[in-house]
Amino acid sequence: MSGTPSDPGAQGVAASKPWHEAISGWRPNFRPPAVQFRYQQAELLALIGRRLMAGWTGWHLEREKWNPGSPLVLVFDDGVQLELAWESHAVDHVSITWNTIDLTAPPEITGSPHEWRSSHPAPVAAIAGRTLTGFATIETPYFRGEDADFTNGLPMHAVAGWDIDGLWIEFGDRGLQVYSGADSTWLSADPVRPGYETATRLTRWSSP
Repeated sequence: MSGTPSDPGAQGVAASKPWHEAISGWRPNFRPPAVQFRYQQAELLALIGRRLMAGWTGWHLEREKWNPGSPLVLVFDDGVQLELAWESHAVDHVSITWNTIDLTAPPEITGSPHEWRSSHPAPVAAIAGRTLTGFATIETPYFRGEDADFTNGLPMHAVAGWDIDGLWIEFGDRGLQVYSGADSTWLSADPVRPGYETATRLTRWSSP
């Protein structure tokens, strides 16, 4: 039900062109997730109660598969278009834009022809037609110090703090996790980060 960053198709950004040329109309605004979510929270919460018409992702035509190097585009019943993407260099950053991407213009990512497809991959298909009911940030621990021994799994006694590296979008009894991985935007139907199955924390948003 989810993509994982081990997939060799996950070649992050549009290396051959600037983003605004590779994806028509898009002007990404990558920021640290805590900053971005605080800035965008009111607009995102305003989507609660809206019906998702379709989710769109970049489809690699030669490989005939979804390319997580493309942003996720969610189109709602009032015509609002939410565009989400993650990148990761030294730290994770997330871009949230609205109504900028031209879905009629095929993107050219990493120099390869793509097209926009709805309801791909499976976690996106599972939420189409459903009503958005809430948001939560996905957090995973980071470790420092001599006590961080990973021999027997995650040393939770040595947690130094928590990083925000995903967004959970809830649609009743289903949802979509949009999370960072290897300069790509990964998607999952579960609110748990791969590799952190026993150590993923959800912080639910409440209306201001």
